[in-house]
Amino acid sequence: MCRWFVVKVGFAGLGVMGFPMARRLLEAGFQLKVYNRTVEKALPLKEQGAVVASSPGDLASDVDVYITMLRDADVVEKFLIGEAFFKARSGTIFIDMSTVYPDFSVKMASEAERRGFSFLDAPVLGNVDAAERGELKILVGGRREVYERVLDLLRVMGEPLYLGASGYGSRVKMIVNHILITTVSNLAEALALTRSLGIKPETIMDIMGKHPTGRALEYYWNRMLPEKTRAKFYIELAAKDLMYIVETGVRNRQELPMASSALQTYTKASKTIPRKDYTRIIEILK
Repeated sequence: MCRWFVVKVGFAGLGVMGFPMARRLLEAGFQLKVYNRTVEKALPLKEQGAVVASSPGDLASDVDVYITMLRDADVVEKFLIGEAFFKARSGTIFIDMSTVYPDFSVKMASEAERRGFSFLDAPVLGNVDAAERGELKILVGGRREVYERVLDLLRVMGEPLYLGASGYGSRVKMIVNHILITTVSNLAEALALTRSLGIKPETIMDIMGKHPTGRALEYYWNRMLPEKTRAKFYIELAAKDLMYIVETGVRNRQELPMASSALQTYTKASKTIPRKDYTRIIEILK
């Protein structure tokens, strides 16, 4: 018998990342209740024993832990403040694993605690392959005693890293996303220039491979070369994350010219080539 069998978990958001995360919890022995706006995405989990909720509020009515893995802060707020906080039992632990801006995480923690709940911001690093293997990096902000209560649960999905008070998980996720997304944007521009100058991409990679950062650069460069690349992180989500990064910079009076430039590129790409992997911005630079 799994040692977590008494814990009932609610999971909202069964998208590219959320589905494999929820499935791992179910396979680990947790009692799982799920909700997704497109109910068809929940049916495979129902066949494995999960209960399908009819609404975000219904999902909250009888669970010990309520996890959100949603598209953006607006959707998270609609699910929680709009419904779940009215239906959840006192003492419920809410864990938001979505990528949102730090001030929002602090706001949600305050709203949850005011109602007798606990709240952690716990965005993740890694793609769908890491989610399927349970190898995500989970960046956690909130009260440490709450973090320790759900540590075993989080370990089913990856490696939890406690970073401090509410909002610190989202802060670190924002910084890491800034590095990754602007790096991809710069590489795409460099690849476009490489082609326009009649140089083989392999020549540049052979040279850069000898650089200390060569392996990381090679990984992203190679994802840009094939015309068909499995989408692991959608272009429009990268644009959304860059918008949060730039807005946070403005709030903190920090200039972010590279993020601002990348936001323009990804905003254009999200309108012209949506639902493609974020490395495919090379297509609008041809």
